[in-house]
Amino acid sequence: MKANGHFGHFGSPYAGLGDEALLDALDREREKFTYADASAMQAMTDLLIARGVYPKETVPKNPSSVRQMVDGFGAHWHLWRGPLACPHCHADLRDHEHGPPFKREIAIEKNDRISHLLCPDCDRKI
Repeated sequence: MKANGHFGHFGSPYAGLGDEALLDALDREREKFTYADASAMQAMTDLLIARGVYPKETVPKNPSSVRQMVDGFGAHWHLWRGPLACPHCHADLRDHEHGPPFKREIAIEKNDRISHLLCPDCDRKI
């Protein structure tokens, strides 16, 4: 049996939300930091896993749980953000060993700030 096109979690107050609205609600709750409702965040994370938006587990070389990734990187942690390929040598910049959101860029710091990124394959500015 389906509810809103998704299986399970019929009693969840978040079941009526679409995937993007649920991700946004999770981000809003996360922004409350120490005042965030941990059980609500877990319920939303579980629902996103049940819907197939999030994987059940992170990749093997990433020791963090799905919930820890939400806490550390936000609700959209599961997406790599661009650019995904070097504009010069077209190397794939995604870190497939550690999974999203991690990338293989080399950060160059200047005055304790990242001034630019380099491609790890051709050493050119991205």
